[in-house]
This record gives sequence, structure tokens and C-alpha cells, in this order.
Amino acid sequence: VFTMVDRDKFTVHPNILHEITVFVMELVEKSGVLCTPGSSFGSLGKGHVRFALTMPVEKIKEAVEAIAASGMIRG
Repeated sequence: VFTMVDRDKFTVHPNILHEITVFVMELVEKSGVLCTPGSSFGSLGKGHVRFALTMPVEKIKEAVEAIAASGMIRG
């Protein structure tokens, strides 16, 4: 997984090899974690999704664990 990290905005943008809209919907159904298609933020975001890291660290850890358990993203 290639990830762009925008440290000024507290976001990560993993590269997704599937159809993005389907991926976003499946991820929220399987993990309860919502992300946004990267293309919503410009052409450089195409093929990526965006996760905002604005929650408390414990909530982010819970989200990472839920995503891992879903099997939707592998490192």
C-alpha cells in the first residue's frame, strides 16, 4: 500500500486498487470507518482514499483495528 501523508492537514491517503466508490461503501459497511475518495480533493488523489486523523488517538487506534479486521486494506 502506497500512502501519501499530508502532515499539515492530518490526513493519510492510501492507494486503492479497487473501484473507489465501491471500496468506500464496503469499508464503512465492514468496519464502520468512513473515508473519502481522494479524487474529491484534486487529480493527485485519483486512485486513493482520504482518512482524516482528527479524532483522539484512541479513536484512531480503534479505527485502524476495525479496518485491519475488515481485511479491506493490507500493508
